[in-house]
Amino acid sequence: DVCPTGALYDKRTKWEGVPEKTVTTTCPYCSVGCQMDLWVKQGKVMGIRPAANGAVNGGMACARGRFGVVEMIHAPDRLRTQLIRKNGRLVETSWEQALRVGAELLRPYRGNEFALLASPHLTNEAAAALASFARQVMGTPFVDVLTALPRISRTAELSELLRSERSIPLRSIRDAKCIVVIGANPRLSHPVAAVYIRQALANGARLIVLDPRGTDLAKRADLWIQVEAGKDGEWIREVGKPEIGKSVSSDSPIDRATDLLSHHSPVVILYGSGVTHYPNAPETIRAIRELAQTLNAGIIHLLGAANTLGVLDAGLAADSLDGGYDAIVQAIASRQIKALYVTGEMPPLDELANLEVLIVQDQYLSPNVAEFAQVVFPAASFAETSGTFTNLEGRA
Repeated sequence: DVCPTGALYDKRTKWEGVPEKTVTTTCPYCSVGCQMDLWVKQGKVMGIRPAANGAVNGGMACARGRFGVVEMIHAPDRLRTQLIRKNGRLVETSWEQALRVGAELLRPYRGNEFALLASPHLTNEAAAALASFARQVMGTPFVDVLTALPRISRTAELSELLRSERSIPLRSIRDAKCIVVIGANPRLSHPVAAVYIRQALANGARLIVLDPRGTDLAKRADLWIQVEAGKDGEWIREVGKPEIGKSVSSDSPIDRATDLLSHHSPVVILYGSGVTHYPNAPETIRAIRELAQTLNAGIIHLLGAANTLGVLDAGLAADSLDGGYDAIVQAIASRQIKALYVTGEMPPLDELANLEVLIVQDQYLSPNVAEFAQVVFPAASFAETSGTFTNLEGRA
């Protein structure tokens, strides 16, 4: 963790001294779920290091996790106080007053007049509490997760597919003899997974990439199939058609992929947003599972945000198209939904002007929120709350 020549050093720990204690936690960025050690002094996080015995990351961390956490926790524009709207302006107030005003504003609205949009960075415990509040207390079908899944007509089906089968351990990538990466660029989205892929390649593993983009992995692949976006499922079914284990004579991409998969095992298949964020995602995922079953291969789904799987398990994803994000926006536009509660960053929407009540809980005050919100609660960062995340392996 120190520059071998001594030329580079973390200036924060150099000037702020020795930490008083170390707290092990989970990185809040991607769904790998790296274990990290927070260095704490006088109640303030002064540094962060990857946990040496982290079950998933094994002492590694990406640049975001290693250098982007402390600044996020102590950002000068963090929301530190509660705000309520008075005379057209948001003004500071106490927790008691903000809670009282929020409760009074929400009291008239139940069922289809209320909606909730939740962050995929919530802890499992917070997500479960919010799901219970929205569905049982407020009785609304309008519940969804911001940015966790694509806004397609089959989000509920996709959510159930992702929840129904956990990924194999990330570290098993290192033992693979053939790796298939479909619609993902882990070097940017899940860097620790990318390190495990490079380690496997260094040990002689073969690499097949299905992606329209010329990613770093695509350029290093034994076979790069530049498939049209959203067409991965068709290629995967074609690969699965020939009898695995028999030699092929053609030099077509399908036959070359079949040959690589037939003669190099174990196989690990990874897929990302290039699969999940297209309308035919459920069919593509089923095709991946069928191929994996034929090959006795492991599957890893590279979900986006830190607790995507956890919030899906908690029941915060839309039950159907009628309760999803697009339906919520349309219902706000038609003034059917009159009150909205948002945890996390709210996308800029002109429709928010139609709401009678907007309550937001976030770490930062966006211009969108400042213009329309009646009540704003400061959200705790991952380092300021207790709870758990569920990573892409299903490990909490």
